[in-house]
Amino acid sequence: MATHNLKTWMPFYQDVIDGRKTFELRKNDRDYQVGDTLTLIEVDPSNLFGLSYPSNSR
Repeated sequence: MATHNLKTWMPFYQDVIDGRKTFELRKNDRDYQVGDTLTLIEVDPSNLFGLSYPSNSR
């Protein structure tokens, strides 16, 4: 099992945390597998500051 760090723009990050956004389609350019951990990193492109949230893929 691997860990993948994925940048997520505001306000989409908060939508994931609040449960309003439950999926996202992304290109499988990292060989994602069931059971991998996805760490979502909140990114504000205007100042490059963010938070992170670990999540397991299903």
